Amino acid sequence: MPGRALFSLVVDYDGGTYISQVRALTEREALYAWCEKCADDYDVPAEVRPIATALLENLDKDTHEPVALQGLTAAWCASTLLDDKLALINVIKTTD
Repeated sequence: MPGRALFSLVVDYDGGTYISQVRALTEREALYAWCEKCADDYDVPAEVRPIATALLENLDKDTHEPVALQGLTAAWCASTLLDDKLALINVIKTTD
């Protein structure tokens, strides 16, 4: 889509690392787009779907806003808990 930047999301959870890309206007929108992609895309690993669901629930409560990573440009971090394990989601604006 024109006007939307490409964001790369790097998800670390329970010893696994999962990387995907989405287009969005902002880092927060990129998180929502990633969650939607996980729900709709059958190519997304099954381990990632519950992470996206948990993150979406937290984003809807405005409790897990992406936080800018200190000393970096166009990089943010968000997290959520799933089964008492931390899921760490790094969001990187890859291109404009």
